Amino acid sequence: MDTPKSSDTDGPPQGLGLGLNLLTAVAVVIIGLTAVIAFKGRDIYNAYRNHRVKNQAAEAMELIKKERFEAASSVLQLALRAAPEHPAVNRTVAELFVQAHNDPQTAISFLRRVINSNEGEDSDRLRLGELLLETGDLSEARKIFAALPATLQTGRAGLELLASIKRASGEVIEADSILRRALLLEPDDVDAQLQLAIMDEAQALDHAKAGAAEAIWTIAHRNDEVSLKAIAYLTKSKTLSASQSKELRQLIDKHPKASDRERYEVLRVFTRLNPLERDAVIQHEVARNAG
Repeated sequence: MDTPKSSDTDGPPQGLGLGLNLLTAVAVVIIGLTAVIAFKGRDIYNAYRNHRVKNQAAEAMELIKKERFEAASSVLQLALRAAPEHPAVNRTVAELFVQAHNDPQTAISFLRRVINSNEGEDSDRLRLGELLLETGDLSEARKIFAALPATLQTGRAGLELLASIKRASGEVIEADSILRRALLLEPDDVDAQLQLAIMDEAQALDHAKAGAAEAIWTIAHRNDEVSLKAIAYLTKSKTLSASQSKELRQLIDKHPKASDRERYEVLRVFTRLNPLERDAVIQHEVARNAG
């Protein structure tokens, strides 16, 4: 009996088998790519979100410096909705509560969130110490200082915090000594030079006060943030003359970073020392703010 011959149609056609194998391989690749895209896509989105909220925090900080608090608040609300735990956002929110609302207690809570997130920086701890002193929490401020790295405790920022703690404790002479030591660590820093000149004007003998006052006026003529501190100090001087108030008005009017509050503080002193020019100043300000 003849053995039946195999038919060409037995089993899957050769072409179809190759096609199924190809489809399976493609499916595996697609599934793999989908998983990679899903995983990487999440990383890409998180990176984009972090980049965006960091920029928003930086933008808000610049607005805070210009005392545009409502605009800063609007930007930070968007950032908080996107990333409520982001350290840069919480750090900036804390500063907004200090500058706009004079609310160090709320600022402290936001700074603690930053520090507890393990992404806190030394500057956050130093700022927290300052705010604790503002609220009168001397004990907690001491703990913050004690927890700082030794290198930071002996650096300028750490010594400045220690000086503030000593001053709050009533140890004024030791506080001044520590602060002077801190400022002398950075003799080329303009802010340190200003603080030293202010200390010298307050503490030096009469014959040395003139040099300190000259140094303060020299810094006031700079067009930077430190010069604004010098101008603010000079407006509070009990020995300020009418001609010096005119000089301060010229400085603040041309300063590129002066806020309205800083301008008006100078104008307040100017009109007090130059009462005959009061009406002209008011008319100028009305015209300046027209609309």
